[in-house]
Amino acid sequence: MTFQPSPYQQVIFDWIRTGRGDGIINAVAGSGKTTTLVQAAKLITSRSAIFVAFNKSIAEELGRKLQGTSVQAKTMHSIGLACLYRVLSGKPQIEDRKYNKLCTQYIDQHYPSVSPEERSPIATALRKLANMARLTLTDPANPEALKDMAIHYNIEVIEKSLFGHVAAVLEAGNELAQKGCLIDFTDMVYLPYVWKLHPPRSEWVFVDECQDLNRAQLELVMKMRGGRMLFVGDPQQSIYGFAGADNRSFYNIKERTGAIELPLSICYRCPSSHIQMAREIVMQIKPRPNAPYGTVLHNLEHELPGLVQEGDLVLCRMTAPLVSACIKMIRQRIPARVRGRDVAKDLIATLDEVAKMKNFTFDRIAEYLVLYRETKLQWMLQSEASETEQENLRDKVECLLVCVESFEAASVASLKGEIEALFSDERSSVWLSTVHRAKGLEAERVHLMRPHKMPLIWKDQKPWEYEQEMNLRYVALTRATSALLFIHQDEGERHAAVGLNRAA
Repeated sequence: MTFQPSPYQQVIFDWIRTGRGDGIINAVAGSGKTTTLVQAAKLITSRSAIFVAFNKSIAEELGRKLQGTSVQAKTMHSIGLACLYRVLSGKPQIEDRKYNKLCTQYIDQHYPSVSPEERSPIATALRKLANMARLTLTDPANPEALKDMAIHYNIEVIEKSLFGHVAAVLEAGNELAQKGCLIDFTDMVYLPYVWKLHPPRSEWVFVDECQDLNRAQLELVMKMRGGRMLFVGDPQQSIYGFAGADNRSFYNIKERTGAIELPLSICYRCPSSHIQMAREIVMQIKPRPNAPYGTVLHNLEHELPGLVQEGDLVLCRMTAPLVSACIKMIRQRIPARVRGRDVAKDLIATLDEVAKMKNFTFDRIAEYLVLYRETKLQWMLQSEASETEQENLRDKVECLLVCVESFEAASVASLKGEIEALFSDERSSVWLSTVHRAKGLEAERVHLMRPHKMPLIWKDQKPWEYEQEMNLRYVALTRATSALLFIHQDEGERHAAVGLNRAA
């Protein structure tokens, strides 16, 4: 079947053929940006052209689709790693917990009078500061800049003297890379900046998901410019601000490069009824010609195991409701899994902290989880931590309490095994996922648990945080190709939601 470009796509292709300078595509959810970019790549005649993909799986998929073109697909991390290969004395050794160990050792050395239990959150805060300073390229020797960074990204810093230690920790991390070839994934994009390394330049550089670039990634990709650049993104799908991404990345790139904005505004994924809801957030999104109306239903949480079908996707703003729902499905012999091995790692790390508490015994683990939560919340209040961080803590502990109650685990080790299995990325007939991990996913039928939590609103919420919460709602509303099922906690919430829809 011959490819027929939409009017928006045709403008992009004409710009590639005859335009000048850089471009930035504003691609709404489900607009076929991958198809657009693959077709655009076929127009490239330059000898050197590279497509910077968001992750390894996308790069591999693009690599297959780009066969026969001059465009190579690579991830940002692989580009940075190639820079390090050229300067390190040996093969880089990837240790994802490099800074966990560094910060723990550093705190043990510099805070000997603090009890081991109290050192753990201090080491965690130092690690978060070091990681975020690398991603945002914040000057580690500038305590005021670090304080501003911590406030922006809601990093809980109980011990204020930590700001004066970040530079020493990063220096130790850089030395481990230079002398021991030991790096973590953030080093792959950070060290090329610190060490002034340059990847090969390309006549054409395509950059996908540009709305989620952090500053270290942007500086790396800008060094690849050898001609023209084409950035692709959706500013309303910027949802990783909490993880170091520049929440204004799309607009900052446009301003910095002087790129011409090229819209891609037709959603080919969603029915018109779903688009109508999404337009309350993103006005320019349009349904495809002759799009079906689609299905919108409202159900209750206790009904969910009986509603799901093979291939369904279940989404929620928080993790704990997903864990509870998944366990109920498994008990009813429905093959279900929660997406996110990194979530499992985070839960296990919290479990390890709880297990180190004084007089801990596994038979009283629920009591210790509650004590851990209340103690941490007290620390957070003292340090004026944001509601986001407090909510994340509550969510993690609630997840662990659900797991303790649901699994017949007899030890910390066996509970860890159950958690790892629950968050396995193995094939499943029903997937459950937080909205953060659902970007790029789609399913014929999508269930949205606790929709009243999208957007999540809290006291003293910053404007950029509210904007990210609205972006999450937009992502959630645009995952289904046929049916969108809102899953409410109780009858009152369902009636309220149905009443709002009728009023609209």
